[in-house]
Amino acid sequence: MITKADKKNAVWNSVTFILISLIGFVSFSLTIKSFDSSTLGLFILLNSVLGLGTTFDFGFGMSTIKYIAEAKAMEDYDHINSIIASFLVVFIIAGLLISVIMICYYYFFIRDTTMVSGVAKSEIDFIFLILAVSNLFRYVSNYLRTIIEGYSEFILSSKLSIAVTVLNFVLILILYIYKLSISFLAIITLTVSLFAIGLYLYAVIFSLKNVRLKFSFFNFSIIKKYSVYGINIQLSFLVGNSIDTVIKYLTGSYLSLSFVTYYETAKKIIDITNGIILSANKAVFNILSEHNIKETLKQFINEKLYVFSKASNYYNFLIYGIANPVLCYFILYWFRSYEAMMIFMMFIIPYSLISIGASLYSVIMIRGKGKVLLVIQSVNFAMVFIFLYISLNLFENYLGLLSYYIATINSQFMIYYFLKKNYDFDVKKYFKEINFYDLVKLNVLLILQLTLVYFYPEKLNYILITFFFIYLVIFSGYLKYFAKELYKKTGKEYLFKI
Repeated sequence: MITKADKKNAVWNSVTFILISLIGFVSFSLTIKSFDSSTLGLFILLNSVLGLGTTFDFGFGMSTIKYIAEAKAMEDYDHINSIIASFLVVFIIAGLLISVIMICYYYFFIRDTTMVSGVAKSEIDFIFLILAVSNLFRYVSNYLRTIIEGYSEFILSSKLSIAVTVLNFVLILILYIYKLSISFLAIITLTVSLFAIGLYLYAVIFSLKNVRLKFSFFNFSIIKKYSVYGINIQLSFLVGNSIDTVIKYLTGSYLSLSFVTYYETAKKIIDITNGIILSANKAVFNILSEHNIKETLKQFINEKLYVFSKASNYYNFLIYGIANPVLCYFILYWFRSYEAMMIFMMFIIPYSLISIGASLYSVIMIRGKGKVLLVIQSVNFAMVFIFLYISLNLFENYLGLLSYYIATINSQFMIYYFLKKNYDFDVKKYFKEINFYDLVKLNVLLILQLTLVYFYPEKLNYILITFFFIYLVIFSGYLKYFAKELYKKTGKEYLFKI
């Protein structure tokens, strides 16, 4: 049963994500208008390399959410304090170590390459060092946020995220108005990171029930006990997250740094559209953790988990179906980038599958099956890297990105196989409940749309308008569903008052 608290968290997570995404989108637009695509591409690449380091937390981030949620369900607050203190020490040490490694990587593999030869060494060194320090603070603040999420305090987490996003927007606006240099963009990143770590630290100490941040709670045995679960999961995260960095590095090296900006632009739109439903499902990890500790996980998977995938799939038909031609036009005319639009079209196909599989993927994480996740992400990485490398070398284009779709299909089959083998998961029933076969129709149409746009770019307007009406006709039932839901939420009386 999905409780009122779960629904409230889902609504807050979704609304907050939309608000943060809109503010972030405006900030990104202002940033693009402040610099040429090549200069910004360099900044994005450097930040991406450092960002990859911040994702490697040795698994203690997910462990924190999982074990705090389980301990909270048992009301064992002493254990929660031990988890917080022990993992905080790990994060600080790991953050410093990762920062040193990333700095060494920069000096040996990026600083003297032809890709960045057009930028003064002193300026690029300054930017990278500032970003390295800011990412260290972001690394620790990310851990503090996981503590709040482990408590299922998603509303508090949402408010803090909004505050950080607003500060970033104000500083970016100043950057845009006064036409400041790219170095100031790095300083802004550092300022926001400092603000974030102070805000999250204050919230953890003064807003969470029975939390006492004392070194006396440090317990090395907890680190040893939970590190196996964490590292297995984290290795899969590291491989998965490195795909983004590798794509930017390869496109920047073989095409130009401008293509890094085009790719980032497309990913921004993807992250916004796909992130809305993923944020709504954010509490699934906590719910699964509670069922896992109570030994009711199998029952929940077979009887209730489909609800989250169904909601995600309905969203697919609305955004990646009916609205996708509109989004293509928006990218084309707002960012003036045909390449960004094409990359966006390439990624919405696999992301329509990723959105429904997120809750199922969380089951494997809860059970600590890091080897399974590592295999999935390693296959994804290998396919994207090989096909993109070949397409860049032989054809000098980025069509190799389509391999991400094939990799995603493979990942979905592996997840279904795991759940069927370990939890008697009824895949056919699941497909029926979430209207999976309509998703197949959507994928066929998206592939056809991409193919026609690629081979007949001069017919772009006709193709997008035609497909808009095709999606509208085929998926009109889902549009009616959302209209009814909106009507139920607002009510006749409220509508008439308007």
